Amino acid sequence: MNVLEKANSLQEQIITWRRDLHRIPEVGLDLPQTAGYIKEALGKLRLIPMNYVNGSGVTAVIEGDEDGPTVALRADTDALPVREETGLPFASTNGNMHACGHDAHAAMLLGAAAILSEYRETMHGRVKLIFQPGEENLGGARNMVSEGVLKYPDVDALFGMHAGNLGNAPSGMLSFREGTLMASFDCFEVTVTGRGCHGARPEDGVDPIVVSAQIISALQTIVSRECAATDPAVVTVGSIHGGSTYNIIPDTVKLMGSMRACTPETREKLKKRFVEICTGVAATLGAKAEVSFLDGYRPTVNDAGCTALAMDVARELFGEERVESLAVPSMVSEDVSEYLARVPGCFWFFSTPGACASHHNCKFDIEEARLWEGSAMLAAVALRYLEENAHDEA
Repeated sequence: MNVLEKANSLQEQIITWRRDLHRIPEVGLDLPQTAGYIKEALGKLRLIPMNYVNGSGVTAVIEGDEDGPTVALRADTDALPVREETGLPFASTNGNMHACGHDAHAAMLLGAAAILSEYRETMHGRVKLIFQPGEENLGGARNMVSEGVLKYPDVDALFGMHAGNLGNAPSGMLSFREGTLMASFDCFEVTVTGRGCHGARPEDGVDPIVVSAQIISALQTIVSRECAATDPAVVTVGSIHGGSTYNIIPDTVKLMGSMRACTPETREKLKKRFVEICTGVAATLGAKAEVSFLDGYRPTVNDAGCTALAMDVARELFGEERVESLAVPSMVSEDVSEYLARVPGCFWFFSTPGACASHHNCKFDIEEARLWEGSAMLAAVALRYLEENAHDEA
């Protein structure tokens, strides 16, 4: 039985895994039910789970009968603090929701584990399965790496994918990009301090609302006038809070938002110019601006050789018409970048749009009929990597 046939035979089980996980969404780095379910499923496959991030991260290793390299397959497992409104019979009722497809990612990786477990006798090397919490709220991949998930055995390459409603891609499309696939992501908070006064006498104070408006406008010139049009970047102010009523100028205003870039150099440039513009505009208008950053994800950068391998596997499994190479990066972000900054690998998009809204929406759903294909793709990529790199271990 080949990989596609085996994956197809697992479809009902993969859907069951996905629906069971969908019922118990947990947020952040504390996923006791989710991790417990995954560990139980791995145990039924005769795999020994290992714990990371206080037990919410789970790994297992599938050992081949012959020595060779180690390839990792990664899925994220956390959900979002969104109240589900899909009306599905297996909808969550705990106030959280798998609104980004992580339940499907975990189920597809369990499917890949079931397939790979039957190839042990012919495998030269091993496959490390990584089920990671905390992709949505920062810290998941970073914590897994700091706890040694890429060590013992040392990972030589890592692969993974994101499923769901991916823009205009038709159902079943696998989208790849060599080099930068996704942008970096950093959060910022700015406190603009002026001097409060009566709204009828603005000359008695320094209006931080007006100062904030000038700062917001000036920040957009970083991208429009200081970054090349061929070097994508985004600066978004997503939250403004200041004042309490109609006739009082407040002392302070708080701004929060995010910035994204496709190269480390542009990422640092955004931060530097952001601080200079905020403090400079505020000072010019008689106010003060304090800026703080929460460092998020670095750009997700795919290795050329690993990307070529994954694309070849996708073509062989599903045909040329189901594989595309993206011309430009996506400006969304993913903490799989923490792994790919340390080991070569490839992350790709798998279009599985359900009767749903976009990701992070309370009506999000996923096309379950294609989940077995995701499992087949993950398993086949791992097997191909081990086969092509077996001689390196001789």
